[in-house]
Amino acid sequence: MAHHVLEEKFKAVLWVSHSLFERGKATGSSANISFRHEQRIYISRSGSCFGTMEKEDFAVTDLDGMPLSDVLPSTF
Repeated sequence: MAHHVLEEKFKAVLWVSHSLFERGKATGSSANISFRHEQRIYISRSGSCFGTMEKEDFAVTDLDGMPLSDVLPSTF
């Protein structure tokens, strides 16, 4: 069940990021986006573009900001 919820959150945040890019509200890598799921924070990676963002473009940290993935977050 938790995996399904995480997938739904990714689907929503990717829709938002692509929509913002398409509307000209976020260009290039000028913005970041993040969300919380359970005891983890998912943060768009450094240099990611809202228009082409994928699930793999998210760094994962614990609630104290300690990295849990090899991907570097946009703000750390």
